[in-house]
Amino acid sequence: MSILAVIGITTLPSRIAKLRPCLDSLLAGDVVPDKIFLSVPKISQRENCPYEIPAFLKDPAYCGTTIEVIHVEADFGPGTKVLGALPRLPDPCYFFAADDDVRYQPHFLSSLLAAQRADHTASFSHHTYRTSGLTVGQGCDGFSFYSPNLRGLDAFYHEHIAGTDLFYHDDLWLSFFLFAHGIPIRQLKSTKNDRLIYEIIHQTNSLNQLTGGLARKQLNRRGVALLLAAIPLASTKKNQLKATAIFDHLITSPARRLKRKTRIVKDRIRKS
Repeated sequence: MSILAVIGITTLPSRIAKLRPCLDSLLAGDVVPDKIFLSVPKISQRENCPYEIPAFLKDPAYCGTTIEVIHVEADFGPGTKVLGALPRLPDPCYFFAADDDVRYQPHFLSSLLAAQRADHTASFSHHTYRTSGLTVGQGCDGFSFYSPNLRGLDAFYHEHIAGTDLFYHDDLWLSFFLFAHGIPIRQLKSTKNDRLIYEIIHQTNSLNQLTGGLARKQLNRRGVALLLAAIPLASTKKNQLKATAIFDHLITSPARRLKRKTRIVKDRIRKS
């Protein structure tokens, strides 16, 4: 029996009516998912209002058997895309987190699915980055999971994430959960070109617009330290994070800055 491919998405009341281009792109991809679960809470914590489900999400001719709206009691923030879908996932399945405000390239799912099928011991994203030694996968670029590797995630969220600022940064706490359970996150090599895997449709109340302590850089800086203090890890894993962070500070970051400066100089020379 083949293992199903399931995509999880969530949205906000101010964005749900703008969701169709994202869904259209997923339905028109090289590989069409078996299910797309759109998980929405009764009340949005960020916008403090309920959701009005647009007509196209009630239309069987559009949704078919693929798109299903899941009404969730609690709001888990952007992590609702994963936690809202968890109770409905076939086990095992290949599960993919995606964002709602972008249009995806046709190979978005096919590339992730091929990698995840080949390796059940890892997760994958079209783009990753590191913060404080932790490799972080990004939902906007697609974040894949072999569903058995997510067992215990609900308890992890309620014990360590609920009620904290990390509510706003699901990429970080999902990545830390995987790290704590020995699941590496790997970035896919570009299979088509150097373009992003997505095109931004709109930026209505986007997470990247949050400021102060909720800004992404601030949450990255504080989040790993917060989770390290709260979650017992073997000393080998703590040392792994420290060693990677030191390597990034001494080698990776300076190399990236040099590459960026070189590119700027080349651009100036080409334009002169």
